[in-house]
Amino acid sequence: MSDAEGESQNSDGGLIDEQLDAIDNVGVIKSGDYLIHILIHEARNLNAQGDDTVDPIVEANCLGKKKYTTCKDDVGCNSTIQWCEHLFFEPKDLSPEDIQNAKVKIRVLDQQMFKNAVVGVYELDLAYIYFKEKHAIFNQWVGLSNPSAKSFNELSGYLKISASVIGPGDEQVALNDGPNIDRTDKEVMLLPPHISMQYYQLKFRLVKAENLPKMDSFGTCDAFVKVNYLGKSIKTSVVTQKNDQVYWAQEIWLPVQFPIVSSRVVMQVYDYDTAADDIVGAISFDVVDILKKARKNEGSPWFWKDIYGAPQGVSGEHTSEMNRVPEVASNWKGRILMQVAAEKTDKPEMRIKPVPEEVMQDAANSGMFNTTRYEIKAEVRQGICLPHKKFKVKIKIGDFECKTKSPKKYGNGFSYWNYTFDEQIWDCPYHTLEDMADVFVYLMDGDDPVCFYRGKASDFNQPNAELKWVALINDLAVGSITDSYKAGMISFRLSIHNQDEFGDVDWNYVPAWSYDLSDEPDKYPIRANIYQCKELPPADDNGTSDPYVTIWSPFKANDTEKKMIRTRVVNDNNNPIFYNTVESFFYSVDYDWSPPVVLEIYDKDSGTFSSDDFIGRSVIFLDESEDCIARGDERPTPKWFPVKLGFRKDEPVMGQILVSFNILDPGERFSQSLYSIKLAPPTDDYEITINVLGMRNLESPGILPVRKAFINFMLRSLLPPHKAQAVENISTQPSATGSNPTISTVVKFKLSLPNEALYCPSLTCGVYDYIFKGISQPTIGNFVIPIGDLQHLQDDNFIKADEKTKDIIKSIHSKINSAEEEKKELERKRLEAQREREQEEDMKKGIKDKQEQKLRQELAAKGNMNLFQKAMILKNKSSGYKALGDNEDNADIEMGVIDTHEMDGSHEMEESKEERKENALFPIQHEEDEEDKDDQSNKADEKNEAKELINSKNERKTILKEKRTIRLKKMFRQMKLVGKNVVYPTYQYDDRLQIHRESIPPPKEVFMPVGYDPKHDSKQKHYRRFYEDELENIKEVMPKSPFQTYDIIRGQSRGISSGWFSKNAVDEAGEASTVKTVGKFKGIVSVINHQRAESFKQVRKTRIMILKESLNSLSRALFNEDFEFNYDDLNTAEGKELFTAKLHQIGCDELQIEKHFTEMNYQEELARLMMVRTPCIVRVYILDADELPPKDIGGSVDPYLVLKLNGKVLNERSNYISNCHNPEFNKMFEFHSEFPGSGLLKIQLWDYDRIFGDDFIGETLVDLEDRFFSPEWQSIKNKPVEFRQLYHKSTKVSQGVVKCWIEIIPAEAQMNSIPWNITPRPASDFEVRVVVWETSGIETMDWEGTSDIYCRAYFDSVDKNKRTDIHYRCMTGKGSFNYRLKFNISHPSKDHILNLQVWDADAFSKNDFIGDTQLNLILPIEDAALTNKPISLNKRYYESFLRDYMNGDPLLFDDDESFWIDLKDKRGQQNGKLKVKIDIVPKEHAESFIVGDGRSEPNHSPYLPPPVGRIVWSLNPWTMLNQCVAPGARNKVICAICCILCLVIFFLLLPNIMGEVIAGIIV
Repeated sequence: MSDAEGESQNSDGGLIDEQLDAIDNVGVIKSGDYLIHILIHEARNLNAQGDDTVDPIVEANCLGKKKYTTCKDDVGCNSTIQWCEHLFFEPKDLSPEDIQNAKVKIRVLDQQMFKNAVVGVYELDLAYIYFKEKHAIFNQWVGLSNPSAKSFNELSGYLKISASVIGPGDEQVALNDGPNIDRTDKEVMLLPPHISMQYYQLKFRLVKAENLPKMDSFGTCDAFVKVNYLGKSIKTSVVTQKNDQVYWAQEIWLPVQFPIVSSRVVMQVYDYDTAADDIVGAISFDVVDILKKARKNEGSPWFWKDIYGAPQGVSGEHTSEMNRVPEVASNWKGRILMQVAAEKTDKPEMRIKPVPEEVMQDAANSGMFNTTRYEIKAEVRQGICLPHKKFKVKIKIGDFECKTKSPKKYGNGFSYWNYTFDEQIWDCPYHTLEDMADVFVYLMDGDDPVCFYRGKASDFNQPNAELKWVALINDLAVGSITDSYKAGMISFRLSIHNQDEFGDVDWNYVPAWSYDLSDEPDKYPIRANIYQCKELPPADDNGTSDPYVTIWSPFKANDTEKKMIRTRVVNDNNNPIFYNTVESFFYSVDYDWSPPVVLEIYDKDSGTFSSDDFIGRSVIFLDESEDCIARGDERPTPKWFPVKLGFRKDEPVMGQILVSFNILDPGERFSQSLYSIKLAPPTDDYEITINVLGMRNLESPGILPVRKAFINFMLRSLLPPHKAQAVENISTQPSATGSNPTISTVVKFKLSLPNEALYCPSLTCGVYDYIFKGISQPTIGNFVIPIGDLQHLQDDNFIKADEKTKDIIKSIHSKINSAEEEKKELERKRLEAQREREQEEDMKKGIKDKQEQKLRQELAAKGNMNLFQKAMILKNKSSGYKALGDNEDNADIEMGVIDTHEMDGSHEMEESKEERKENALFPIQHEEDEEDKDDQSNKADEKNEAKELINSKNERKTILKEKRTIRLKKMFRQMKLVGKNVVYPTYQYDDRLQIHRESIPPPKEVFMPVGYDPKHDSKQKHYRRFYEDELENIKEVMPKSPFQTYDIIRGQSRGISSGWFSKNAVDEAGEASTVKTVGKFKGIVSVINHQRAESFKQVRKTRIMILKESLNSLSRALFNEDFEFNYDDLNTAEGKELFTAKLHQIGCDELQIEKHFTEMNYQEELARLMMVRTPCIVRVYILDADELPPKDIGGSVDPYLVLKLNGKVLNERSNYISNCHNPEFNKMFEFHSEFPGSGLLKIQLWDYDRIFGDDFIGETLVDLEDRFFSPEWQSIKNKPVEFRQLYHKSTKVSQGVVKCWIEIIPAEAQMNSIPWNITPRPASDFEVRVVVWETSGIETMDWEGTSDIYCRAYFDSVDKNKRTDIHYRCMTGKGSFNYRLKFNISHPSKDHILNLQVWDADAFSKNDFIGDTQLNLILPIEDAALTNKPISLNKRYYESFLRDYMNGDPLLFDDDESFWIDLKDKRGQQNGKLKVKIDIVPKEHAESFIVGDGRSEPNHSPYLPPPVGRIVWSLNPWTMLNQCVAPGARNKVICAICCILCLVIFFLLLPNIMGEVIAGIIV
């Protein structure tokens, strides 16, 4: 192997390991309805398997249902087939196990008359798709293989797919089916982009099975193993079990293609019967784990694989699931000795083979036929909350089992066995506990296991085993106990000890087994202090419950004891306050082994024949709750515990309970009476203010619509029952009408509430309708306001706001200190510069004195000069000029004159002020000094800078002013770009097309195009920012809702059962539920303690004063002026903008002080706005929708829009879009509304049906009031596009996505707001003119060495093909046509691929396929659409532009207009060439310059002459023979003709010859 190959293989191996690790990343799958979406994009290189062409159709099979695409006819093997068709599956009520085990099998079929032939198959696990990002795979090419073919690894084609698996609560994602404009080799990967195709051969070697159940009446089992894989079923031979042994010695070979998208293999064991085979059980394998071990060269060890399934003798849905999914099975059904091997190969197979002898020998030598000795010690202690029967307990591990006797004590769901099994020895083939079968613990009703526990044997490997409490599971296959919460719990301990490996154990010296068990357990008194519950599920149809709590007791209580073990009833409340103590006891040998305390919650029903409904229970283990347990009468601090339906820890939480406990030792009694205990916590007075805006989207409980809804605030629900009677509830007035009543009222009341957050109560509110003047007041629903949470919210908000204010003040002081330091530094530099100038002046003065002295000496030496000459010399020297006759030594003494009035420093202070202001506005960036400069050079630079500062005062001021002006403009331009949501396209002149063409669009990951520009300066098209979610979920846009909103609930999820004819929905716990949201309450709720509130206000006022003074100090430090601003102007947009600019000027914009002020006054401002009604215009811009599921029988959907707001309906039924899963609407809708008072905006999509009623697809609800009153949303000038999920009331699965944006414009500003033009670019119609000139190099297809050639061409569908005339009897492969084909197409379109095929026509048989080719014309069509001019695919256009973007073989030009293109036969080999000319002509131009089809008139552009080399009809047979038969076959034809003539002559002369012969004989 070369180094390169080795490196490549190592690289592939690393990538494979990464993907194998990634496949193991498992998320959470929910139960419920699912939407499975498969998008079939296209296929390539489909193998015709002996035929010239294929008629492909794609079949998708998921969860037993099949969906098909349309069929394409006569597709060549080298062609690309475009489908872009959506297939949807909508399975209901799936469990996580169903998703984990389900697959999507995709088959490409060749449609034939009687039976479709399989071209290729690909399988994907649903779980594989679900665990991908966004629960989808996008634009993935997959290699197809045919499992029925001889070689699995021979790819039979490629298919491009996208797929998504959307469950409850998941958001839909768009699977793009648009045209692929940039179609390049790098983009179109025929395999996953970083993984090369590899194949593995999986070999499952089955040697034998043991202990299979006896399935036949004769006590035997005729066993075989069956595997369904890739749509094909294979099975082993049938072997009858003898002496509990079944010997197969067979291998199951399965092919695996990497990358893996179907990793689960399930093998099922059957018992053969003549009528119908009985299933024994199943085993499962993870292919990923197998391949991981194979890649790590860990070998292929022999092991025992255990079979699990349902109990024998039962049937039904749950039985089938257990036999199909061994992980949920309740019974061990035997084991199989086997080996799994994975080998990398080029030709994997799918078959059954016998195990080779050497492998069998290896199995014999492996020791797997030997047994291992285990010591098993077990004890079963007690059970609680069991069904009310006497049960025995059976422990089963593989074929080992042990069973208790009847319980020693039995009571109210209580059984006390206290049974220890003697040590037992088990010889079994399992060599380690990790390989051992699972441990099953059964609750036995006679011989029937009604409940069970299943665990791993490796969890019980300690001799000193701990007592374990486990939750039981009701066996639904048996069906004796149908409710899961009635299964109960039991305690047991189990030790499995490997005697062969670790030796014997003396159990008498093991602490867990050395104590003496007493027949009578100790009785521990216990009190549970029940404070309150919250978020309980409703058990009455009005959405509330009448709950009470009872502590589980081992024995059934009498009437007196019932008062001790249960609390009082709290009516109509899902958040009840009890403040009750209940008392009971529990049995245990030791406190450390105590059973959990079980608090059960029931709903009180007053009917004569009705029983109380079970709501839920809280299972509390004492060893995990020490902080809320007291040993005596002392009252411990309570703790919140979860409420669940059953006993398992993995169950969903259905509420909470606040409780503490008091426990005594056995024999002790509580000193305090149960009825004298006071649990109420300390309270304080609070004022609760509810500013009610109204209710939205109410649903009536009956047939009539909602008339006048009102709210009853049940104040009693905030107080314990003994105080609640003294308080009256408060109701709003039933005045506002309709389903969206705007109440606009304030409700205030004062109550005493607990101070501690632990005891926070909730306010229950009922919503009622007012019908017939109050005679009828049906319940609409209920909602809950968490008053307790809001009670401490003001403290938390104040503390956070105060901390932020202090941080802002601290930051400002830091800036003040920096400004002071800067001022001091500038003053230091000024003084230093002044000292240097004084020193320099002194130095210059000394030089001047020396110069004057020297001059005097010179004058004294030159006594013959006159006075005028002396004066000139003195003047020139003193002025710094060189005197006539001076030498160079004197030339270096030059002095400048410095004005002494500039040395006072006043100009420096003024300049420093200007510079500081400049630096505060725009920090000037200086280049950093190089490291090699020393301190002396730095000082020199500072001196020079100081000199320049002094000497160029006016120039510096001018420069600073210009810079300030430029940077101010830049600042405001940048401020406009912050959060910009709309970008207009820019255009540049394209020299190639000679048009203005859009250049550099914004990133498509952030912006999407809207509208179009008819001209480059139209300014109609723009790019708008989009979010792939609802805006209310985008924190940067709407960080929080301006209102407190609470869902109004109606229905119950306890106390109901599934109907006979209709199946109710289920909640998270699996219980039948009618609970649904029937509306929404909106308002502002504040809970204020006035004493603390006043203290908070004083502190806030002081902080604000300090903050304002700090801003003034900073402004004075920078500019010697106060920070002048009227803070009342912050209520206006102009004031906020000005405040932000001034903060930027002093360098404080990053502190977001304006936002902080807004947040502090937010609630007061919002309350003020709620009192004013503002008329507005609501504009809804809807662009398109994605992923709409099918609603018609044929799998199509014809969507249209319906918008509703405040009773106004805009229906677009007349504008429905036919058969489109991703429709484009691009429409604007306008409504009039008032705020507050606007209802929810409903955007609905419906499916149009001509005959039957239209089907509702889904809707999205937009709360416009949240947006209108949101300061963050209002501050956005141009609103972004949002992706909103569509939902149908019948399911929680998203039904698609609608893309839109919404504007709310006050009516007074309507004239200044022009609607956006979002009209899309209209489709452009073109005529594609294809001139077929000739062919060359084509092999002859007929025996006589000729072909009857014709050419066929089509776009998209072969049904719309056009063909040339036939060149009969072509012998040279050079067919001549000179034939024009015209096609009408539109742009944009999903497919612009021109398919060209060449055929041999046959009169009495199927036409022969010669070859085909494809041309993707998307780029020249795009150019034609941009220019609105004809585009010819000529040599110049090809070489200058198109060649760099086209795939496949290059185009060969003979001249400037026409080109040759290679043809490929069905094997992919070249079979000649085709010469064509292609023009793309806009429809208007084509109608003005008409050309004829074929060679008909008008025949121009280009002129098509008659073809050459065609047959010329003649009466001369020799001429016709030469034209119809090739030279190679001509001699054969002549010989055949001669032979025929001879035979004819012979038969003609035969009578004469025979007559003469007979006559001669007679004569």
